[in-house]
Amino acid sequence: MKEIIQYFNEVCINELLKVSENLYRDPSKFAEYIEELKETLNKLGVEIIKETLEEMDMAIKNSVKRKMNWHVEKKDCEKDLITTLGTVSFMKTLYVSKEKNEDGKFEMCYLLDKVMGFEENQRLTEDAMVKVYEEAVQTSYRRGGESVNESDSISKTAVKDMLHKRKWIIFILMQMRTTTLCNSKRKKATWK
Repeated sequence: MKEIIQYFNEVCINELLKVSENLYRDPSKFAEYIEELKETLNKLGVEIIKETLEEMDMAIKNSVKRKMNWHVEKKDCEKDLITTLGTVSFMKTLYVSKEKNEDGKFEMCYLLDKVMGFEENQRLTEDAMVKVYEEAVQTSYRRGGESVNESDSISKTAVKDMLHKRKWIIFILMQMRTTTLCNSKRKKATWK
């Protein structure tokens, strides 16, 4: 957490002051002020997520329970996760089990992924997936991929593959959309 406090003091405060100064110089640019503020806060959020994940990985690495069952195979493996705030690049550790599994092989995995519930090779966090699904169901695969966050996008083919892999999500989102439409029609009817 020390690094994020240092980042906030060295980077964020200066950026926030600069954004505020721009507004004071020209108050008519309030929309730009909001966008610049959102960008600064999103960067801070990405840094907080990065540091939290790396701290969790370090806690796993130092765990007595982990040391009884797993060896460190490789340190500092870089991972990118796309979130609704932006892409989080962080380091994690690869482990190998001390005992063989049913197949007679040693298991290799990132214990941080297991703790966090990340699937193997997962590139999007749940919040980003939900945003992509919602947009793709309502408009198109392309727009779904573009909606993930303001600085990143995923291909329309990747969106299509995600949706087809999880067909039940489409069903739920379509039901939610239908329910929302029905409720909004009812509300309109009562206003007349």
